[in-house]
Amino acid sequence: MLLAPTAVASTLLATEPRAEIYRCIEDGKVVYADYPCGSGAAKVDVGPAPPATSTETQKLEQEASLGHVVIGMTPRQVERAWGRPAEIQTENDKDGASERWAYARGNETVNVHFQGGKVFKIATTKALAPAAVTPGRQAQPLTVSEMEELERADKGAERRFLRPGMTQEEVRGRLGPPSDRRVSVARFGMADCWTYLPTPSDAQMLTLLCFSVDDTRLVTIDRTVQR
Repeated sequence: MLLAPTAVASTLLATEPRAEIYRCIEDGKVVYADYPCGSGAAKVDVGPAPPATSTETQKLEQEASLGHVVIGMTPRQVERAWGRPAEIQTENDKDGASERWAYARGNETVNVHFQGGKVFKIATTKALAPAAVTPGRQAQPLTVSEMEELERADKGAERRFLRPGMTQEEVRGRLGPPSDRRVSVARFGMADCWTYLPTPSDAQMLTLLCFSVDDTRLVTIDRTVQR
């Protein structure tokens, strides 16, 4: 069976891995066939297509890039989201080996538990401090945005020690999540830019960090005085 060059891609995808395809030139035109179609026929090596990334894996990768940790993530994805943990505890029992990664996030400690190489439990311990409460009203728990703001304020002094080449995981672990995040075109290509607003420990300084989308490493650091 002869095949036109434009139909080769779709035909090869539908061909079993062991099928043989030959490239020939007839009447000055390139044709493909499933048999040696002439003395100058060249065999084309056809292999199976690489496995496609599952939708679930893509979803977990996207969550990690946004700085979120969720059930089902691998240790690499968790480290990408939150950086290196403050503590790692390993346990072995009848069910096998398990790990607990501890993160200090604002006024709470988050324990991420792994089993079988994936997150199966996330537990949070919050440090409670005495607070004045209006009689008859209960204190409201902190929102995620408020906890992230506390983390940025707590780590604001680290902003002056950044250097190009750091990964997003390293920066996220040092500074906490950004106040704002946008993807734009920069002089070095597509950039993932993070904004950190001034805090008491980094007063009047607006910090803009731009990472290369290709390798997620820090390329530019802009710190501007805000009055």
